[in-house]
Amino acid sequence: MWAVSRLHRQTAQLAFDSRSLQLSQQFETDLLIGARSTPQARRSVWQNTAKVLIPLQEMSGSKRESAIVLEMAQRFADLQRAPENTALLAAALSAAREHHDLNEQEIAATLRSGDQIDHVVDVTAKFAALIALLSVGVGGMELWTRVLLPVLAITRAARAFGDGDLSVRCRVAQSDEIGQLAKTFNDMATAIQERERERLLFTASVAHDLKNPLVVVGGAAQLLKKREYNLTEDERQEWLQAIQDKALLMEDIIGDMTAQVQISTGMMELHCEEMELLDWAREYFEKNQRLMQTHSLRFYDETEGAATRVSADCRQLRRVLQNLISNAAKYSPRGKEIGIIVSREGERAKLKVRDEGEGISEAEASQLFQPFARLERTQTMASGTGLGLASCRKIITAHGGEIGVQSTPGVGSTFEICLPILSALKSNDN
Repeated sequence: MWAVSRLHRQTAQLAFDSRSLQLSQQFETDLLIGARSTPQARRSVWQNTAKVLIPLQEMSGSKRESAIVLEMAQRFADLQRAPENTALLAAALSAAREHHDLNEQEIAATLRSGDQIDHVVDVTAKFAALIALLSVGVGGMELWTRVLLPVLAITRAARAFGDGDLSVRCRVAQSDEIGQLAKTFNDMATAIQERERERLLFTASVAHDLKNPLVVVGGAAQLLKKREYNLTEDERQEWLQAIQDKALLMEDIIGDMTAQVQISTGMMELHCEEMELLDWAREYFEKNQRLMQTHSLRFYDETEGAATRVSADCRQLRRVLQNLISNAAKYSPRGKEIGIIVSREGERAKLKVRDEGEGISEAEASQLFQPFARLERTQTMASGTGLGLASCRKIITAHGGEIGVQSTPGVGSTFEICLPILSALKSNDN
């Protein structure tokens, strides 16, 4: 019981130090992102950075850590006044790394303390087992088997996990409290390992997706720069168009990442206005019909004259529709139809995007709206970050609506956005 109590306290301390370490890493990341962003984007990012300093100051557990956090705040304040000063940025980053190193030292000290407890528990357990064997025999063996050994196994697994072995798991041999503790540890370890795998896959995917257009842009720029190639005007325009297309692709990738960060950190603000969804969708179709060169873009009015007046942020709703149409074009053969459909069902207005692509199974559909999720069989069909549909769901949810998909493998998919009719919203408010 003493060991379990100590381990619980150390687990809480590890969680506390890990949270502090995460905040200092976020502070450092935000500094770098802000320094490389436009002034407008920098203000948005650094507003969140200022919020990170508040819990860091509250979580300071020692005079040294408090002094470091104070220095981070002072350096950050100086940097806000002179964002282009690289020396101030380096000083702020240095303070953040010092805080990072301090937290790593505290975590290492806690793990060493856990090793000491493990050693004490080992010695105590052996002594207790000997006494139990001499005094109660079978009862002592039961205690050793059902309590002490599982606790030791959980302790060793936790230490190995803390040392970086994310694959370690505990054996769940019983259904009592110890077994539940082992199962909880396994569930936690599996979740963390899966998120780490998704993070690595996401990083590799973004690096790959950005590298390809950069290669094209670099090669095209070099070709246009050298006069000895004697390119015709048509050839020059073709290479300039390639540069523009790849630049837009990189903007889309970065836009997905930025939108996901804004949504996840609560920085996205909706500016809703009343609008007729049918008219808005028809206007979007008319502006973009001729721009769709690879597929046939069609518009369908299935409202049967019913009103589809909703309250929505036009810019964010346009982003969702563009994402769905872009996905439909990526994952369906050239020349196929992509339909924009507006209808009404009860007190809900519906905006659908229908394609004639490969389709997806019911099991695959459940993964589509998860961050970083991309179906394995589609990863070679088109590039992407796996953030687009996750961002779409959060944007539609923020509007009080829903988004889903209906698909038949080999036939195509229909993504459906449902938004509450404005009259229904007003009735609920009354």
